[in-house]
Amino acid sequence: MYRKIFTISFFLIFGMNSLLFSQLYIGSVGARLGNPLGGSAKYFVSEWVAVEAIFGSSYNGLSVTGLMKKHYLVKRRTPLFGYYGAGAHVGFWDNNAPWVDSRIKQTIYGIDGVLGMEYIMDEAPITVSVDWIPSLNINSPRKINLIQLGITARFYFY
Repeated sequence: MYRKIFTISFFLIFGMNSLLFSQLYIGSVGARLGNPLGGSAKYFVSEWVAVEAIFGSSYNGLSVTGLMKKHYLVKRRTPLFGYYGAGAHVGFWDNNAPWVDSRIKQTIYGIDGVLGMEYIMDEAPITVSVDWIPSLNINSPRKINLIQLGITARFYFY
């Protein structure tokens, strides 16, 4: 079953490639403040669809989250965009995390949603985004994590 999900996701991500972008940039790299705290890389695979990888640290553990996001213009003639989407995560935590069994270290994986807004600055090649990433841990005693809020600042390239 996981092989089918991976195959479908792979073709969705790389099968929607386009040379025309309505966004003002193609990709960006930066830092994320919040939960998780870490780095972020974003790349537009088509006109309004982007993939993002978040590498983070929280509760003495590490996590990697992959998201596919659909963007939309919030208001005409402004560099303010909204986005929503979904993805998956995998994390490696010790017993300090609230969703880990207190006796052992665990590898936890699950699915994520994302809802946010992004502002593209005119004066500098920087974007600032605010988002909420609720997640559902598949193999954890605490299944739902609703407190993942973050602010991300990235340098973008054309």
